[in-house]
Order: sequence, then C-alpha cells, then structure tokens
Amino acid sequence: MGKRIVIALGGNALGNNLPEQMAAVKQTARAIADLIEDGHQVILSHGNGPQVGMIQKAMAELTRSEPEKYIPCPLSVCVAMSQGYIGYDLQNALREELREFEEQREQELAALQADLQYLQKQQEKSPDTVTVKVTGEFTATVRSLIPDYETDDETPYMAVVTLFQSTPFTIYTGELTKYLEEGETYVFEVEMSRYDIITRQEYESGTLLNPEAAFSMYPSLYISTFRPAEESDCGLDSVHLAYEACET
Repeated sequence: MGKRIVIALGGNALGNNLPEQMAAVKQTARAIADLIEDGHQVILSHGNGPQVGMIQKAMAELTRSEPEKYIPCPLSVCVAMSQGYIGYDLQNALREELREFEEQREQELAALQADLQYLQKQQEKSPDTVTVKVTGEFTATVRSLIPDYETDDETPYMAVVTLFQSTPFTIYTGELTKYLEEGETYVFEVEMSRYDIITRQEYESGTLLNPEAAFSMYPSLYISTFRPAEESDCGLDSVHLAYEACET
C-alpha cells in the first residue's frame, strides 16, 4: 500500500527566471511521477520568494515608466501571480511525465500479451509443457559484487552469492547492487518479466526451482527487492521459490 508523501519545493529550487524554472520543474516532475507510479499519494507545496521579488520588481519598473497609466501592484497580487505560473508549470510538467509513463505501460502490456499469446499457442501444440513464472524468495550470502561486462566493465550490476552449503553462482541485481554489501546475508525476492515454457515433468518435479538453476534457465528472472536476513531465514529451509502457472 502506498504512502501519503508531502513534498515541499523551495522557491530557490525553481530557478531565477522562467527558462530555469521550466527546466527545474521538468526534473522535479520526473521524480514525483516515479512516486505516483509506485502507488504513493503525493501532496505538493512550494515556496515563491524569488519569483515574487522578480514579479514585484518588474511591476515597479512598469509603474515608474508610465506612472499615470500603471498603478503600483500590491504584494498580495504579486504573490498570487507567482502561485499561478509556478502551479501552471508544475501541472504541465507532471502531465507530460505521467503521459510518458502511461505510454510505456501500454507498450509493456502489449508486449506481455504478445508473449502470452505466443506461449499459449506453443503450449497448445505441446500438451506436455506448462507456461510459468517463477516467484518467491531465497536467502543467500553476497560473496562479491561484479560488473555486467557486456555493457559496463566498471559499475557492479551483479552479485556472486552462495546459499546455505552451496557453490557460488551469479544473480543479476541491477540498480539494487549499490545497496548490497559483500559478506552480508540477504533475503532476495524474485520476479520474472515474462512467462516461460517448461516441460510438465520439470513443473511437477520442481527441479528448476533451485536459485542457481533458475537464474541459469530463465533470462527474464531478476531480483525485485531484498532485505537483511534474520536468523530464522537461514539454514536448510532458506529457499522458497514456486511456479505461477499461466491459465490458458
């Protein structure tokens, strides 16, 4: 369940002029959209000190240029002007970011549906197969953090881990890698980005539900989250992976 998050933007964080503000709110909107996408309810407030000063100065210059035509603008009106255009820029930036999220979600959903249709057709051709995803968690100790040498030979994106009394094997941890520490033991939760096909014998025996075999067998398997392991998570009963079968 998402949280209710209050974000306060200081006026100085919005730049000193309109072009700077538009660039700042775009970056801010991207971070806020990430929170909304994760299911959080966001309440946004903002300061406006520099903006009010800029408006009041402009209005004062205008009055001095033609005092008979332009009367002095009260501070309260300058404040209202700043609130209006700051809110307008924030609203437009957020709308654009959320539209991009929605388009990406639709593309991912279309790709998933295409994968499922293909897998279901393959399964219909071969009744001795099952379309599945692997879900669950396992406990492992991080032995070393290494790069994905195919894409980046410097930044660690993978972890070499061991289960209780097992040989080392590699798992892809992605952006989560920077939060891991070598020598520490964690409970890793896994997800698959797409379904895969296995034989009914493999499905019923569960032989591929060992993390080492699963990460070797399923390229779409990844670590979705983790937490530090407690004593009750360790030992022989430290692997809890299961198949989620796709209903055809």
